[in-house]
Amino acid sequence: MNKSELKITIIGAGIGGLTAAIALIQSGFTVKIYEKADELKDPLTCVTLFPNAMRILSHFGIADEIISKGRAVEMFTLSTNKGKEIRTINFSEEEFKPVSILREYLYTILLSKLPEGTVNFGHTLRDYEIFDDQVNIVFTNEVQLKSDLLIGADGIYSKVRSLMLKEDEPIYQGYQVWRGIIDSPFNDIIEKGSMQFWGRGKRFGFTRIDDTKIAWWAASKESIHRVNHMNSDRKKKIYKYFRSWAYPVPELIKATDENTILKVGSFAKSPPKNLTEEFVTIIGEAAHSLTPNFGLGVSLAVEDAIILARCLDKYHTVPDALLYYEDARIVRVALITEQVIDFIRMGHFKKSLSLIWRNIFVRFTPQKTIEKKLRNIFDYDAVKEKI
Repeated sequence: MNKSELKITIIGAGIGGLTAAIALIQSGFTVKIYEKADELKDPLTCVTLFPNAMRILSHFGIADEIISKGRAVEMFTLSTNKGKEIRTINFSEEEFKPVSILREYLYTILLSKLPEGTVNFGHTLRDYEIFDDQVNIVFTNEVQLKSDLLIGADGIYSKVRSLMLKEDEPIYQGYQVWRGIIDSPFNDIIEKGSMQFWGRGKRFGFTRIDDTKIAWWAASKESIHRVNHMNSDRKKKIYKYFRSWAYPVPELIKATDENTILKVGSFAKSPPKNLTEEFVTIIGEAAHSLTPNFGLGVSLAVEDAIILARCLDKYHTVPDALLYYEDARIVRVALITEQVIDFIRMGHFKKSLSLIWRNIFVRFTPQKTIEKKLRNIFDYDAVKEKI
């Protein structure tokens, strides 16, 4: 294929879409992104880029800038809600450490690496049709265009995926997630890096995102009917849920400005059986919607971006390249999704015997077993992986 003449259209200017554009442009392709929002405006939320993603971002030449705007995670500690340590994982000796960063900072960095005019705002996809080895794309503002490749990077509610796979809406996963960010006065915990606490049907985690700020999240099993409840007086009600937990859980909630606390239901889709349709494919949360409080979804989207760019660079036709991309992603994403689901399910156990078994199991699982599972995720080198 003639890379300079190939027109690639990406739907969605989230982290996956922006990273895919960087990877493709660095490989010599022509790319345009179409985003339904009028601007990239994100509330104060944090993302964590794990070693598998930081390795790729280093390849792009932007890892140092991300680290300078965020904070490398040296240590992760898992504890009970009473503060008893269950497990600690040390990242201090890793070449590529996890990095926590405000999402808006990451957006700014990624956008700065794209040529001016790459991102087009205010375009909502209505439909597409594959005709004569091209994709005819129609937006709700009546703009129409032809593309040699359409990439859906439009998130869990992906219109591209919906049109391609004829699927239903995402499924509620049985719990809700709150997020908050504070300029931390907690000097005694600021060096702890990242921590997570497990209780009865609830979890709480926090991570440092720069020299002073701490981002936290909380998850609690709730009926789907309560998804839109508690939007008022959020701080008081979530504090009530976690007030008896070990320091610094209730203290972090209490120190957070209520107006910055966000609450969302946890929705996800099962991994699809296929990711492509001739000249159309999906990446990021459109392809694998992991639950919003675990953090691996962003790193997998970065993997998708580089693998897709490499496949298009290597193979002679778009359909061939997309099939190799699909083969490279389906098995890996399914394996990680299964591990994430198992981990989250344990975190939400409610019965006393289940809680005892869970804590013993995690505490006494051999270090080699933990290391193997982590290495399967974090040591994956999407820049060099055979495709």
